[in-house]
Amino acid sequence: MSDQDAAVLVRDLRRHMMALRAVPRPLGWKHAISNAADGPGFDYRIDMRLVYDEARGEVVGPFLSEKDFNETLRCGALPGVVHRGGHEMVFTDGNLNLRRLAGIVDW
Repeated sequence: MSDQDAAVLVRDLRRHMMALRAVPRPLGWKHAISNAADGPGFDYRIDMRLVYDEARGEVVGPFLSEKDFNETLRCGALPGVVHRGGHEMVFTDGNLNLRRLAGIVDW
């Protein structure tokens, strides 16, 4: 990919992320962190630390608050790890993060 192609990709990704984050929260939803239907979702950081529950499957949450979510992120090996709070909760694609890109579907 050329530098120009990479710049176009970055511009397009930025535009798409801004559009996702502008999607308003549906009225009546009670969870701060959930899937796109206000239900449980998948977070590899949490799923990997929990004992697998066949009835639950690979989903966690939903979470009423960012504090609840951060508490669930704590694991036995690192009980003192504290995650920052106070983030604005916005709609986003869980496959996009700084550590890995899992996929972008139907963009």
